Amino acid sequence: MRALGNLRLNSTIGVAIVIGAVFVAPLGLSSIAGAKTTSCENVTIAQVSAAAGVKATAVSAMSRGKTTLCSYTVGSDTSAVSIEVVTSSTLASFKAGMKLAKTVGQTPKTDTKLAPYPAYSTALTSAAYHYTTYSVIALKGSKIIFAVANYPLAKVEAIEKVALSKN
Repeated sequence: MRALGNLRLNSTIGVAIVIGAVFVAPLGLSSIAGAKTTSCENVTIAQVSAAAGVKATAVSAMSRGKTTLCSYTVGSDTSAVSIEVVTSSTLASFKAGMKLAKTVGQTPKTDTKLAPYPAYSTALTSAAYHYTTYSVIALKGSKIIFAVANYPLAKVEAIEKVALSKN
């Protein structure tokens, strides 16, 4: 059971429930119709594979309003790596997401490795399933770009760097 495969996405505020724990992300995809692929085409399967040190084999896109979620398949896990792009974002909405992560106990940490972009990371550990899901969220212009995977933080940061350079 993987964290990303078990997301229940709620509202445009950005709260996703992962196996009974709250995982904060700038999501808003409770019902998807007519996926856009623009953001997903920006970050290729090969780029995700290189950044994460894995072999991604496919990407699928889901969009709703200002949000596009790109899920990259690794092995049998169809959402091993996810990159989300939320357009029309502001510094205030970015800070609100960070505050919400703190409120639900995710202990967001400022991530200076993504300078000059404001960024933070969070970790969600499941003792029952023996994994940690890392997320890295950054603001680039009017886009909040979010990467998540059950890989070490350094790999998720590398994925985020690629996403920032391509969006």
